[in-house]
Amino acid sequence: MGNNYGIDNHKIFAANDKGRDFFLGDLHGCIQLLNKILKKINFNFEKDRLFCTGDTIDRGDASVECLKLSRNEWFFSVLGNHEAMLLESKDNPYKKEVWFRNGGLWWAETNEYERVQLEDIILSEFSISLSVETAMGNVGVIHSGYPFHEWPTLDKVELDKAQLKNILWDREILKESQIIFTKGVSLIISGHTPTKTPVLLGNHLFIDTGCGHYPHEKLQKPRLTLCEIASSTNLIFHEVDSKSYNVTGLLV
Repeated sequence: MGNNYGIDNHKIFAANDKGRDFFLGDLHGCIQLLNKILKKINFNFEKDRLFCTGDTIDRGDASVECLKLSRNEWFFSVLGNHEAMLLESKDNPYKKEVWFRNGGLWWAETNEYERVQLEDIILSEFSISLSVETAMGNVGVIHSGYPFHEWPTLDKVELDKAQLKNILWDREILKESQIIFTKGVSLIISGHTPTKTPVLLGNHLFIDTGCGHYPHEKLQKPRLTLCEIASSTNLIFHEVDSKSYNVTGLLV
């Protein structure tokens, strides 16, 4: 089924029998940070894969380059609210103004040919959600909330505006520390809401640690976080300027 953006609701990726899989929080145009962290983990561009929680654009200074990452065979992203704002602003001056106030001013510096190319990347390469078979079992990726009780419901429904708003914009699950266990998936990985450290609520993991944001009282050290699934119960988190660390005993 579909959605009003015209992109796939859901994509499925088989287990990677050649290399490793990593999950990336919101990138927000910070390609230099991404390059540093990929170098740190010795990312193999021929064998490894990288799955992003969306919001590849805005805030940082390399939105075009970050969008173009999805042309590579090793990079996959779900739709974030910032890519959604890009699509929605095409024929809506009000939504364009809102987007520009939230990091989209770089768009004004692109020409019409580039805009068509970049829109096509989102429409052809991005999806609302995706699933990856891992050592932990089936792992889902979605930008923010998940308004269903079982995964992956998205491939069976026509998403309405309320459901898309939850998927792209929800902050209540973190704000209220909602413990929810979604059936049919071992782990769901999301971004959207910056947190000091990754947060696990039920089987929903949030890994946006503020990349692209300015430091403030509640988020004094914004940074980019990568999550690696090392085993059925073990996650490894990687950051550019910090030592990687393990979290064990998950979802036993």
